[in-house]
Formats: sequence, C-alpha cells, structure tokens
Amino acid sequence: MLQEVWQQRVENYWNLLSPKIRPDTLRNVMDMKANLGSFAAALKSKDVWVMNVVPEDGSNTLKIIYDRGLIGTVHSWYVGNVIDEIIFEFLNGLCAFYTDGLFLNGKNK
Repeated sequence: MLQEVWQQRVENYWNLLSPKIRPDTLRNVMDMKANLGSFAAALKSKDVWVMNVVPEDGSNTLKIIYDRGLIGTVHSWYVGNVIDEIIFEFLNGLCAFYTDGLFLNGKNK
C-alpha cells in the first residue's frame, strides 16, 4: 500500500514539473527520511537519481533499502551552529535562483 501512495504522489509531482524538465538532464533527489525507500522506488521509472538517507536516530532500515536495489546512507542531520544554518540557507537560496531559470544561458532575467 505504501508503494501505491508514493507512486500516486510521484505521478502528481511529475505532472506539475514536467513542463520545466528538459530531456537529457539528470535530476538528483535526496530523500532525507527514507524509511523503506518507497519514494525512490516510485521514481525508478523516471530519469532521476535518488539518494536515500536514513536518520541516525531512527530505525536502521538501510538493509531493506539495499535489498530493494536502491542506494542509501545513514546520517545525522544535527546542525552544529548558526553559521552552518546561514550557509545552508544561502545555498538553498542560490539553488532557487538557478532552478527558477533566472540565470539560464548566461542571461539574467
């Protein structure tokens, strides 16, 4: 059942994004609370690469993810100090500029 839920979510998401996705591009996705890897499994037929991340403080389901033929890692998302948070927000903002098409082909829109 969980697989079907994620499949429907992915299809809805992909339909919304499809006008912005160009052919021959590679999409990288990080599932930061991967659990069993169902999100990545639902994206298996799409042109996307998914890194499954299992939180260190939760159940270690990495073996299940590997058994499904997916990749993943265990990680602690603890942010050490305020500077790390500022850098994280800066990088997210920078990525937003690029993904919104503000700097495509060297043109500033």
